[in-house]
Amino acid sequence: MSLESIIAKIEAESRAQGQAVLQRAREQAGQLLDEARQQAETARKTALEKGERQAKYLARRLVQAAELKARKQLLQLKQELVQEVFQAALEKLEKLPPAEYRLLLRRMLLAQELSGAEQVICSAADRRILADGFIGEINAELKRRGLPAALQLQFDERLGRGGFILRRGKVENNNTFGAMLRAGRDELELEVARALFGEQE
Repeated sequence: MSLESIIAKIEAESRAQGQAVLQRAREQAGQLLDEARQQAETARKTALEKGERQAKYLARRLVQAAELKARKQLLQLKQELVQEVFQAALEKLEKLPPAEYRLLLRRMLLAQELSGAEQVICSAADRRILADGFIGEINAELKRRGLPAALQLQFDERLGRGGFILRRGKVENNNTFGAMLRAGRDELELEVARALFGEQE
């Protein structure tokens, strides 16, 4: 066999081997490309699902935050309305006509467990309404009940108008309108809230 024939044979074999290697490389590249595409698609789907979950989570959080803010605003509004109702009630009590005011204080005093020797302390603003015989009427009623009739009426510049303080020795019982409203406020707030907003316990 001549040298040219050998070289031609080697070239032919080399080309055949090269073609085979190239074919295998193309096949492997195709497989790698398919795998990369599958991985990319899987990653894309995962990212979309994760993004969708995050979007739903964020939407839920936003809705919860908005609901909480709305509840806080509603609660604040209710508290302001309840405060206005209490303030209006206090003002109405303080502005009762003199005859009604005297009658109310008389009922409040006679509802107390009186010994008959207490001091009744009222606002100095009530002097013109109560100075004329008020405590005498109460003492007369106590006398009819068989109790000592020695209540004393005093006026104090420091007290706001409305109600009285009942002093027994060193013990004082605050029956001013403001104190009575504050004392019963929790229970009254529930009733006012039910009346204003139709709320149940």
